[in-house]
Amino acid sequence: MKIKHYFLVVAAFLLMIQLSSCVDIDRKIKINANGSGNEKQVLHVDKMFYDMLISLVNSMDSTKSAGLRDSLYNHEDMIGKVREDYANKIGIKLNRIEGVTNPDSSSTYYLDYDFDKVEYIGKSTNINPENIEKGSENTEVKWEDKGNEIKFTLKNINTSEDNSDESKKDAGFLFTGKKMKISIEFPYDIKSTNAMMKEGRTAEWLFDMTELSSNPSSLYLEAVLKK
Repeated sequence: MKIKHYFLVVAAFLLMIQLSSCVDIDRKIKINANGSGNEKQVLHVDKMFYDMLISLVNSMDSTKSAGLRDSLYNHEDMIGKVREDYANKIGIKLNRIEGVTNPDSSSTYYLDYDFDKVEYIGKSTNINPENIEKGSENTEVKWEDKGNEIKFTLKNINTSEDNSDESKKDAGFLFTGKKMKISIEFPYDIKSTNAMMKEGRTAEWLFDMTELSSNPSSLYLEAVLKK
């Protein structure tokens, strides 16, 4: 088995939440009244994450760990298929996708895209090339117009049968202390929400990555908007 393919298999096994190749995530989303909008993501990967992943792979099969570090830092290899996929994706316009290695050997990925429908938010956030190839969708987004109100929801719908207790435990320690922040600017006033913070028409959710890795269904966003 090639190193690159082995990494993708391990990544799919360990990182089973919707954003599978990162450990610190900052998502800023703006939704327009017609359901279109923009999202900007910053995904940060600590050097410690790479070190632990390599150590884990080495403990499983030492013959597969040689050259893995170079593969992990090959950003174009990681995002190239995403760029290619988005080139023909209807309803989504990719403005920027880039991966850089920082001076401290951590990595940062940048993603900026426009969407025609709010539902496409759930179809554009997985930068794992293995999942892109399979066309998998791990989140469901709804924008329900109820006349005077709009109900927005985003939830994880990952039903993988491989999400065993042991694999959850293995993934959990890789995300210790890491967070995913989702900030959404809505086109209407927020009547109610399960967000941690609300300021004007913007709501902000903060999720513990360890919790998400062990319980993906904990990813649930809800906001009721007053038109």
